[in-house]
Amino acid sequence: MCKKDSREDTKLNMFPNIVICFYLFCITGSEELSIGYSRFGKIVNPQASVQPGDFPSLVSIQQFGSFGWTHVCGGVIYNSLHILTAASCVKGVPLANITVTAGEHQLSTTDSNEQRRSVLSSSIHWLYNAKTKENDIALLKVDLSFALNNYVAVVNLPQLDEETNEGLEATLVGWGTSSFTDTLLSDVPQKTQLPILSDATCRQAYSSSEIVDSMICAGGDSSGFCQGDTGGPLYIGSSQKLVGIVSWSAGCAYPGYPGVYTEVSQYVQWLENNSK
Repeated sequence: MCKKDSREDTKLNMFPNIVICFYLFCITGSEELSIGYSRFGKIVNPQASVQPGDFPSLVSIQQFGSFGWTHVCGGVIYNSLHILTAASCVKGVPLANITVTAGEHQLSTTDSNEQRRSVLSSSIHWLYNAKTKENDIALLKVDLSFALNNYVAVVNLPQLDEETNEGLEATLVGWGTSSFTDTLLSDVPQKTQLPILSDATCRQAYSSSEIVDSMICAGGDSSGFCQGDTGGPLYIGSSQKLVGIVSWSAGCAYPGYPGVYTEVSQYVQWLENNSK
């Protein structure tokens, strides 16, 4: 059985969503459990299902098991050869066990918009801390360039050190489960709107030591991410600017505990340096 995060007893199942006890296996590879897809809304209290092409930078990161290739994390297209995701999604996982599917919509079917790629290499931030989730960011290099089109597109990035103002409405997108104990992913991605919170507000929910400057928080009510959403995007505006990467939270959208994301603007130079 997978070990739970040591902070769970005091912080209501605080977890990097995939790394603890996932519906299939822990990201480090472990005992296989159960798997399935639900056509009903996931994330936690989603507002709507996503239509094909709504978020063309969104990808599904999948691992191989007895059920075949199975979604475990989200990610976005950084450029035609690189995928941006959370370090907690890929740390310790053999690259041969990972594929990336761009243009993915319905997990239970395959359609002509999908482009599946194997992973050649990974760049995990050298200061990634699996316990605190600091620097929870990684790049995956695929074996063949993605053909960019209306369903597969490069994500829009913020400027280096660009601040995201408190109160702005952000969009969370993913295939994740609806609760910590749920074993069913959403068959199609769901989305929900969440307010951006200041670091000070987020530290009131957690602590000043847990929320560092390279993290950004959103939500705090009964909507947010859960297992299967890790590594996925938090967008701002009609340009779908990527401001956050799903990282960790207390439980799944537990009221009073916002979701915590890797703040992408803090890593613009790192991304450029590691995507050659």
